[in-house]
Amino acid sequence: MPKTYAKTGQELEVPKYFYQPTNSSVWYVRLVPPKHTAHAVTEREFRRSTGQSDLKLAKPVGLTMVGTKLQEWNALARAVQPTRATLTSITDDVIRDICSERLYSWMRTDDDERASGLSEEEFQSVEDFCRLTDTAMRSALSRGKASTHWPNVVDSLLDWAVDLGYQLETADARFPDLVLRPPIFRACASQMSRGL
Repeated sequence: MPKTYAKTGQELEVPKYFYQPTNSSVWYVRLVPPKHTAHAVTEREFRRSTGQSDLKLAKPVGLTMVGTKLQEWNALARAVQPTRATLTSITDDVIRDICSERLYSWMRTDDDERASGLSEEEFQSVEDFCRLTDTAMRSALSRGKASTHWPNVVDSLLDWAVDLGYQLETADARFPDLVLRPPIFRACASQMSRGL
């Protein structure tokens, strides 16, 4: 049986938002605030070092930085806008509505991306970010509040609920059902970051 060797000279695709300054061997992330946050975000851009010169090591660090910064900017944008959300008790119908709306939103985004097409670089960036998101979701599912990812998962879920007009309380007796019941959680939260 012939031996298979890895091809030499293969380079990793540089994800969107990544760059390497000419005077440095370290990879950086550069991100401009999205237009919908312009009324709330005063920063012209976000630029940070990943601390890594190896792109393979820089990617997870940088993608986490991008996701965290986008969440921060989205939260700021929502905080300065009047919300149409009303305090809502969590019921099976509310859970179903939140989860199905999230699922359909993700499906519409996926369809739009297929129609317009993604470059190899964009596709790889989405894949890498989805892997990180999947890790966070699995950690939250298996470890609950003990997971280091718990606060981000809950914040994303609460932000999505507000977008739908539901102001939810984490003290609601049904909140654990919304977050931790696996079928609901997978339908709702596993793609939560796709809408950021």
